[in-house]
Amino acid sequence: RLGTGNVAPGVVTMSLGTSGTVFAFSDKPVIDRKGNIAAFCSSTGGWLPLLCTMNCTVSTELMRNLVQADIASFEAQLEASNRGANGVITVPYFNGERTPNLPDAKGCVFGLDSRNARTENILRSAVEGATFALRFGLDELSELGISAEQIVLTGGGVNSATWRQVVADICDTPVSVLKNGEGAGFGAALQALAMLENRSDDLGALVGEHLQRDPERSLNPRPSAVHFYIDTYKEYQRGAEKVAELYS
Repeated sequence: RLGTGNVAPGVVTMSLGTSGTVFAFSDKPVIDRKGNIAAFCSSTGGWLPLLCTMNCTVSTELMRNLVQADIASFEAQLEASNRGANGVITVPYFNGERTPNLPDAKGCVFGLDSRNARTENILRSAVEGATFALRFGLDELSELGISAEQIVLTGGGVNSATWRQVVADICDTPVSVLKNGEGAGFGAALQALAMLENRSDDLGALVGEHLQRDPERSLNPRPSAVHFYIDTYKEYQRGAEKVAELYS
């Protein structure tokens, strides 16, 4: 959490990696009776409520390989598709899923028809589906009293400008990207520095001294897109419920 500046309430880190994570800082234990949010302790004191999904860039890489799109083509096709992927919805449980707890689940694509069965819609749907799965984590954190005033993005998916905007719009939250992209390694270095300089009680200032926001890659949600994704997220949830019925 140090490497993404997540040392005070209001900041939520979202990792767009092979798996996806959403986590926040808390100065007291956060217990989720439903079991969706893990009640981790933080190595620097405090607690680290966290949700993890099994399929984030797993989903986009599988679909990218399926349609034989390189990274440049992937980004171009994301831009070519409309928000909502023209009705295509991917529930990305390709490796089973940890949250929700569906270890035997499979990835499912809904809504294909003769008009929208195009590669750009399949690719964008994979991005949106992975993001909807993480939006569920934000909702669960919110129910437990954890607010998200900004999302700090990390992980390989951050390299996609379209995906960054999709996160902001689906989550209706400003997105920040840091200039140092190696959050885990940099966080370990900051923790070592805190110990060397005896600043374990001053982590907020320490993070402020060493982490810089990248304004060119940080962005805000767009009101029209936020409104659009309210209904699309509901459609995704309906699809996820059907997948759960099939593979529970």
